[in-house]
Amino acid sequence: MRKNLFRDPPKRSGLYAIAAALAATVIAVGPAVGGGMKPEEVNAMFKKADANADGKVTKEELKAMDPTLAEIFDQADKDKDGRLTNKEFADLFS
Repeated sequence: MRKNLFRDPPKRSGLYAIAAALAATVIAVGPAVGGGMKPEEVNAMFKKADANADGKVTKEELKAMDPTLAEIFDQADKDKDGRLTNKEFADLFS
């Protein structure tokens, strides 16, 4: 007897959960993927995310603004200092 995957979905493995989270991030970012956002829009988002106005965005600040973007923080933090520069933040949207 064949399983109906819609009624009996397979158990989520760690990899499946990560793939689902990344897909949710792409959907949440929407038109930003592929450079759809204007630089001034990205800068406005950066300023909004930078809650303490120190010119860097921490994972906690990003999570407070958008939990789905926080899921890819480590990937975006190119220099691995635990904070995103304006350029690292903008690269999320290009």
